[in-house]
Amino acid sequence: KDTGTKRMSQLPAKVYHFLRVVENLTPQCFQKVLRTEARSFLLKDSNPAYITVQVKEKGRYLFTYKVPESACAKTLCYNTSASTEGSGSNDVRVFQLSGLLALFDELTTLAIVNEDDSARPGVSTTLSAELAPYGLNNLPRAGENIDVDVRVIKIGKNFSFLEAEAKIPESGKIIAIGKHTKYLGGISYLQSMALGWFLPVTSFASQYFVSSVSSLTRNVEKIKSVEDLVEFDMNEASNEGSMSVGLQHCNPMKSCHGGFQAMAMEQMAQNHLAKMQKGSESYQLQSIAIDYISRGKGKLTFCTKVTPINDLLTLVNVRVKGKGQAPISDGVLYFIQNKQNSRL
Repeated sequence: KDTGTKRMSQLPAKVYHFLRVVENLTPQCFQKVLRTEARSFLLKDSNPAYITVQVKEKGRYLFTYKVPESACAKTLCYNTSASTEGSGSNDVRVFQLSGLLALFDELTTLAIVNEDDSARPGVSTTLSAELAPYGLNNLPRAGENIDVDVRVIKIGKNFSFLEAEAKIPESGKIIAIGKHTKYLGGISYLQSMALGWFLPVTSFASQYFVSSVSSLTRNVEKIKSVEDLVEFDMNEASNEGSMSVGLQHCNPMKSCHGGFQAMAMEQMAQNHLAKMQKGSESYQLQSIAIDYISRGKGKLTFCTKVTPINDLLTLVNVRVKGKGQAPISDGVLYFIQNKQNSRL
């Protein structure tokens, strides 16, 4: 059965074939929340069009991304002009730094697929992102466009290294920067051939082996915000929160997506910091770095530890544990305390 997708003129041929294989054979659940699923790239007339890509030069790619509401989260706005009448603050929805990190994860992976001879997507080992000074007061909101400039630094036999910058399209002002290290080993000879020299053949053949994935992604359509996506069973005494991994949290390999883990870490840290807030202060995530240790499946527990650094800076360590307390990932998050914020 033909999926009916149309190739975008600027989409690299290798990425096009890879995305067709992914679309036909795997469920893309968390990707639908971000609007980075294969169809967002493959359809010319997707409505709305969430993402496009240009190859600037070898090893450098420019993605233009429209922020979906489903990937945004509530934050407090202390801008008087943006607040409701008679109130000093208002809730607005923004694309948080952890969401930007999840986006960097997706887009740098596509860059690796296009640059690597065997089109290996790899497995994340470390991901990090940091807000630039402009980004501290200007996080993107739903419906806004951002540019993501991705650079492939190096591809080795077993590891790849990439960088990304999120920018305002019109001005070029930097919102955030990110780094990504991926492990590319552990792929069989047959997989290497299927994603390497024979990728166009694999792409063509995949349309005749389309998995029944529509029912698997049905619950994803109900996700309207990050709050719908991240729901913890909280243990207030131990500062822990647990959740069961559903398909809406997963990558195409049906394990917990590294980008989702980042978003859950930020929400868990914010839950902890909310108990420490006094008056009109709030906490803005300034940087996040995650080490990925093993695949996340089943029930995951998020454990937080808060360490104040000074009057403005707070460190939050978040460890994710799986079955039998097995470590899944470790996050280091730095928050800046805000009492007044012109945009947020």
